[in-house]
Amino acid sequence: MSNMAVLCSFAKTPDRLTTTVHEKLQLGNRICSAGATAAQTHFRIQLQRCEFSGRRLFLLQAPCRRVTKAAWGGDAGIGMRTPSMGTNNREEESKRTIEQELQGAQVETVVIVGAGLAGLATALALHRVGVRAVVLEQAESLRTDGTSLTLFPNAWRALDALGVAQELRPQFINIMGPHEVRAVERKVLLETLAKPLPTGTIKFAAKVKKICKPRGPKGITEVELENGMIILTKVLVGCDGGNSVVAKWMGFSQPRPVGQVTIRGISEYRNGHTFDPVVHQIMGQGTRAGIVPVSQTKVYWFVLFNASPSVPKIISDPDKVKEEALNYMQGWPVDIQECIEMTPLSCFSRGVILDRWSIPFMTPQQEMNGVTLAGDASHPMTPNLGQGGCTALEDSIVLVRKLYQVLKLELSKPTDEDFSLEHTGIGAALADYQSERWPRTFGLTVKSYIFGALLGWDLGLICFIRDNIALPFMFRASAVLGHSKFDCGQLPSPP
Repeated sequence: MSNMAVLCSFAKTPDRLTTTVHEKLQLGNRICSAGATAAQTHFRIQLQRCEFSGRRLFLLQAPCRRVTKAAWGGDAGIGMRTPSMGTNNREEESKRTIEQELQGAQVETVVIVGAGLAGLATALALHRVGVRAVVLEQAESLRTDGTSLTLFPNAWRALDALGVAQELRPQFINIMGPHEVRAVERKVLLETLAKPLPTGTIKFAAKVKKICKPRGPKGITEVELENGMIILTKVLVGCDGGNSVVAKWMGFSQPRPVGQVTIRGISEYRNGHTFDPVVHQIMGQGTRAGIVPVSQTKVYWFVLFNASPSVPKIISDPDKVKEEALNYMQGWPVDIQECIEMTPLSCFSRGVILDRWSIPFMTPQQEMNGVTLAGDASHPMTPNLGQGGCTALEDSIVLVRKLYQVLKLELSKPTDEDFSLEHTGIGAALADYQSERWPRTFGLTVKSYIFGALLGWDLGLICFIRDNIALPFMFRASAVLGHSKFDCGQLPSPP
């Protein structure tokens, strides 16, 4: 018998849905299908739940695989297996079943949560050095909505290391002459990063429900999905954005609003636009706007304004978002109004600006027993310096550089060898990654916040001083481009 499905009902509803591997196996071990012997059947269980007349039903879908009788401790017979009632016996059975599952299950080397910029870049970096990764994405397909990302020289160094920069460069205008700065459409960027990945790398509709350590803090990490699937991994990387489920599991708080709202869009000029290849900044009192050419036919623009009790936190109707943007730009230069008018409704994006400061001894460490973070999950920052996406790309290269040697050793070990972080260099490599990344990303997060706060002043006299004294100093080349001199390095050569 190759497959079986058993429908069980419980008159007494358990306190909680069985979620961990060993709990599922305890249940599965007590159920056998007629005609299947215990020596031939080993449960790999997925659970689904429904409510029916006040009773909880579990559907066990159990693809079978052959194991030795020794793994089961001898013949168990056919039919319903009688559970042990003693507490000690249940604990011993729990230990036995989890050991059987962990020994038999495939353990992934790296699992990445989130198929955004950081997740795809990290998966591609691992692929370039010959390490397989699994990417879990909760959406049904690649999320290519959004507008554009302004990528500075540090980001292009990372894209060069990933081997995709030359494919992107011809499509987007360089807007800073000798300094390579280009506004890149998010859709094109994500598709370019995803294209070289092996088929099946990204698992869609894979929303993470729970993370745990079934063998203790130094053992493998267990990731349970909403669909009941269990994935075991040696390294877990949270790349799932500011509202990261991985960061939450590690103890991080949600990013906090900084008191500003932004509306973004990409306008389309089918016959070409006339904007010079430079960044256009327009300042007001508590409001500012920007125009950045993307290509010969597309222009990225933004309108940023201070939040207040009268400003809605969320507007989902694109017509109303467009109306709001135009209202804020009344009396402003016609160029920004034209950009808004030339933007398809599907290309509007509106959101509250958030950030989070990771302060030593006040916030959790960003490396925890084989689990770490990258991109916005690690360091959500305001867009004022244009470094959020850039640092996410840096993260991917630095992380893989730090992990490569220890992962290469792990891949050379027999698959049935017991795994413990105590016997590998994974923990040290991840700690080294965070030690290198924290000073840079924390500094940029703070600097970006201060930069935005100064630009958000709304008092007339202060704005006059800002525009005539502070802005020339703030927008000097060394201030705008100084942080983009960072070089994330090259990826190791694969064996």
